Amino acid sequence: MTSTESNSTSSRVGAPLVVAENMTVGYELEQQRQLLTALTDINLTIHEGEFMVLVGPSGCGKTTFINAVAGLLSPWEGSVTYEGKPIKGTSKDRAMVFQDYALMPWRTVEKNVAMPFEFIAHPFSDKEIQEQVYQVIRNVGLDGFEKSFPHELSGGMRQRVGIARAMVTQPKLLLADEPFGALDAMTREVLQGQLEKLVMESGQTVIFITHSIDEAISLGDRIAVISHRPGTVREIVEVNIERPRLAEGEITQHPDYGPLRQHLWDLVKDEALGAKSEDVA
Repeated sequence: MTSTESNSTSSRVGAPLVVAENMTVGYELEQQRQLLTALTDINLTIHEGEFMVLVGPSGCGKTTFINAVAGLLSPWEGSVTYEGKPIKGTSKDRAMVFQDYALMPWRTVEKNVAMPFEFIAHPFSDKEIQEQVYQVIRNVGLDGFEKSFPHELSGGMRQRVGIARAMVTQPKLLLADEPFGALDAMTREVLQGQLEKLVMESGQTVIFITHSIDEAISLGDRIAVISHRPGTVREIVEVNIERPRLAEGEITQHPDYGPLRQHLWDLVKDEALGAKSEDVA
């Protein structure tokens, strides 16, 4: 079952920024010499200033969606646009945060964070770049570690470097592919709170992938549940819980939290069971 997209959105969001219309996209499996459809007939709109979370079973096409938005993949059918224009290739306006940090081990924290400026056209002087780099390092709580190398940092600290690097050019859209998935529960919760604070201050738009329903509720304005492969949008669920949600107190105590979590769990469980039954068949 695929539901239509809700017309209601959070009061903090603005005009449509990313629009996927009837989008189908996949990959060519070279060894098997066949095409794999990852997503089919995707209709999804992300608005300026919105924190959109994608959840769904493994292999449902969540990463494929943000790769298409990043400009790393092109739709086979339909379209995906950014600010009303078809996405063709990457852009400094769209930055990616990965789960595995992807840091350069021979570079210090400040050199890793500054790396995006090496690949984009910009009007900044070396001094201005350094100021931006040091500011974003402070924002993620790593001041004092500017000269440290990745092997000298904990996993959580390395992930903060990845977030800082993605945000240093002040992109309009942040794409996050399970950025906290490999971290321990305490570090994950701290970084969730830091990310929420940074996004609230910057007004950035975020598309965020997670397998955690609790993380989705904690961070998302809306949550798109993706069906098992080939993925499509089964339902879009709004999170009408005031922000900040993670600064203090327990979001789990909010009266809307329990029913919302149960509804999402039922949706995701159905899709996960559907995927497993097809694999067995």
